Amino acid sequence: MKRGIRYSLVAVSAAVVAFVFWLGITAPLALQNQAETPEISLPVDKWLADQERIVSLKTPLIPGTEKHIHWYQNQTGSKTPVSLVYLHGFSATRKELSPVPERVADALGANLFETRLKGNGQSERQMEGIRAEDWLNDAAEALTIGAAIGERVILMGTSNGGALALSMVNHPSFKPVKALVLVSPNFGPKDPMAELMTWWGGPQLAHLVLGEKRSWQSLNEQQSKYWSTSYPTDTLIEMMRLVKFTRSLLPLQITQSLVVFYSPKDAVVDPNRIAAAYEQIDSPHREVILIANSNDPSNHVLAGDIMSPDNNDMMVEQILGFVNQRQ
Repeated sequence: MKRGIRYSLVAVSAAVVAFVFWLGITAPLALQNQAETPEISLPVDKWLADQERIVSLKTPLIPGTEKHIHWYQNQTGSKTPVSLVYLHGFSATRKELSPVPERVADALGANLFETRLKGNGQSERQMEGIRAEDWLNDAAEALTIGAAIGERVILMGTSNGGALALSMVNHPSFKPVKALVLVSPNFGPKDPMAELMTWWGGPQLAHLVLGEKRSWQSLNEQQSKYWSTSYPTDTLIEMMRLVKFTRSLLPLQITQSLVVFYSPKDAVVDPNRIAAAYEQIDSPHREVILIANSNDPSNHVLAGDIMSPDNNDMMVEQILGFVNQRQ
């Protein structure tokens, strides 16, 4: 009996190994934050415009999604005591949480830089050929610009942008950061099957199950315009590589203040993972703010005119209250 069970297990294991080699299955490459810090030419507005113009020559960008500096009181080129840098979420753009970042920056007397992560905001070939390393480079660029337009930096990220923000803690470009504001940070999707994408054979399994592309239905016209609603399955795998890397940094000790907004009813990312990650981050000043409801049916995009306008005032007030107490 025992011998039969043993032989059966050996046979199953051999079959799995054979299947793996037959498909040529590999695991996604490990991710390390070796992002390059760019050399930014002044004036920074012109440098940014030139960079985005190069991108748009290959793939037109949707107007309003370009990398953008919101100068305090329209004082172009004037550095402020603090700047705000915003990293948007997976498949989204800087319109995602707008006008919350703009209102926070204005109230703080801060310049604001809103990036466009590679592959997003494109009218064609949305999010094609993207690697997690590209997003790390984008974050390093965003922080470098933040330091160029402000003496100190407040770094704000939503969903995958929240994971990306935290992934930069050991990078040289993170040094000017004084506070982190994370909204629905992605420490793992709500669907536990997403974890399989980082296992041996995960990429191939994802293609078998999901096909070459993932598409979803937007909730309104504005979301359809400013989000990528159809993108390669490979991009989901890259998202999970970033999530896994960010989780590998935990437990983590930081010198920056930290405030985390999330909903216990989030249907996109796992709120239990957010709570667990928060408990593993040691910060001199930290706070978690639970948001019970939003206009977003998934309770994920917790503010912003497009998805959850009813929460704009509350989120602006909470961020300002937290930041001003730590001045």
